[in-house]
Amino acid sequence: MTPVINLFFVPYSFSGVTTYCQALMDYFSRCEKVKMHIVRTSSDKPEFTVVDRGSVTEIFIPKPSSEIDNQAKYIDQCVLLLYAEFHHLSRIVFHFNMKECIDMAKAVSRRFRCKIVYTLHFLESHYSAVKYLGIPMDQIDNRIDIRQQQMLALANHIICVTYFASEIIKDWYGVSLSKISVIHNGIESIPEHRILSWKEKEDIKTSLGVQTHERIILYAGRLNRNKGIYCLIRAFKEVVIHFPKSRLIIAGGCSDYDYHKLCKGIYDKVTFAGNLDKETLQSFYKIADVGVVPSHFEQCSYVAIEMMQFGLPIVVSDLPGLKELFEHRQNALLCPLRRSANNLLMVEPDISSLGKQIVELLSNSYLASGLSMHAQKKVREEFSLIKMGDSTLGVYLSSYNLEKNIGGNTISYNTTTPGSHHNIPKK
Repeated sequence: MTPVINLFFVPYSFSGVTTYCQALMDYFSRCEKVKMHIVRTSSDKPEFTVVDRGSVTEIFIPKPSSEIDNQAKYIDQCVLLLYAEFHHLSRIVFHFNMKECIDMAKAVSRRFRCKIVYTLHFLESHYSAVKYLGIPMDQIDNRIDIRQQQMLALANHIICVTYFASEIIKDWYGVSLSKISVIHNGIESIPEHRILSWKEKEDIKTSLGVQTHERIILYAGRLNRNKGIYCLIRAFKEVVIHFPKSRLIIAGGCSDYDYHKLCKGIYDKVTFAGNLDKETLQSFYKIADVGVVPSHFEQCSYVAIEMMQFGLPIVVSDLPGLKELFEHRQNALLCPLRRSANNLLMVEPDISSLGKQIVELLSNSYLASGLSMHAQKKVREEFSLIKMGDSTLGVYLSSYNLEKNIGGNTISYNTTTPGSHHNIPKK
């Protein structure tokens, strides 16, 4: 089958964006309707290189030479190289994943006859606080991000990973609903994770160097302060009072704070595991008794989705974005928030509540197993890679007013029609 869309996908390596990009690249490498071109700038290859692997073409653009004295010149040269090689193609879509790509998006729009799709992965922290605390918009200083504003204006279509984000860019940036689609993050399906026997857990714990008698509380992700690590460590001190044989495992890197000094009195019960490969992290998912996502702000967290997939009972911050993934006491416990003492336009988990909720899950196996079961069901039904990829394909096709055949039924996509299945419902 001849592809109907020539997709130029610009991946970005940062936090959950990396997972998102890899997932979509995997999906579209198997999609007959799309010819995928992966654009890799600042590569280690010495010259411009195009590698055609059939369904996927990888484009390697070398790092800027010493003769190029600024980023704008480098980006212009990158786009000139792309144009020389691919300008003859039709129905081109460039998909960008960070506002930092605005210079390249501008250059592409000047050179190519194409459509630009932009996925908005992150929002600034104050939007969550404004929503949660009910602060009126007119009491907030104008905090518009210029690069974000330019990218949102330039894109032909915007993918938001939460409805909350779509509301923000509509209200604060004036983006029309007709150019917004809400597509939650999706994850590759795995065989349903069953509850392991005590012996199976013991074997995995032994292989990881974890004491077999310990109850495991797991955090995974970056270690910056906005992720709520210091709240979690303080809450864990309360957990240890009730469950002395418990261990907090913190998996992740890039710390912007010395968390060790918060561990006074519980040094032997907190493990900083560093960055883990996928297989090792999944092993921790299998043995953990409770997963915790204590962020100050968050959208459609891949870590939360992965924990759900492996059936962890989870405690998560009661944030506007995360509430689209979780329902309190149905598939997680939502931790109440409080205004941050260090930033009045930021919220953080209430430490006392966080500790009590972790203790509740360790104490109540009936509640924990119920949350686990409903979490796995939610992932299968709402956060699959197939659903995310299929909806994203719909966005690409709609940008050229094309149709897509799903299960024998032809469905039209039109970005000018708000309320179509991939657009935000009218309020």
